[in-house]
Amino acid sequence: MIDYAAALLDPVYDALAIDATLTLAPGSPPLTVQAIDKTGGMAVGDGVSLETVRPVAAVRMAELDALGVSRAALAGAVLAINGNDWHVKDVMQKPAPAGEHVGEFYLILMDEDG
Repeated sequence: MIDYAAALLDPVYDALAIDATLTLAPGSPPLTVQAIDKTGGMAVGDGVSLETVRPVAAVRMAELDALGVSRAALAGAVLAINGNDWHVKDVMQKPAPAGEHVGEFYLILMDEDG
C-alpha cells in the first residue's frame, strides 16, 4: 500500500513548511507546528457554494493528531506565522487519497481586524 503522506505531503512540507505557533485557547500552552503559509489568499469553499479567496495555512492532520489536537479544538485558536497572529475562523479538511484522516487541514484565517 502506498504511504500517501510520505509520498505526497512530506516532500511539500520539507520544502515549503515553516514553524508556526498554535494556541488553542487563551492561557493554553502554545504548540509548535509545521505550516504552509497561504495567507496571501487561496480559493476555499465547500464545493457547493461560491468559492472565496481567504487567507489560509495548511497543516498536516497527522501532526495535529500526534499533538492531540482535534478539528473542533482548532476553531477560535490563534496561529502565529511569519510574524503575524491570525484567528482560526474555520477549518476545511483536505483528505489524501488514502482516506479522510490522512491529509491536511486548511485553517481559514482572519486577522484581528476582522
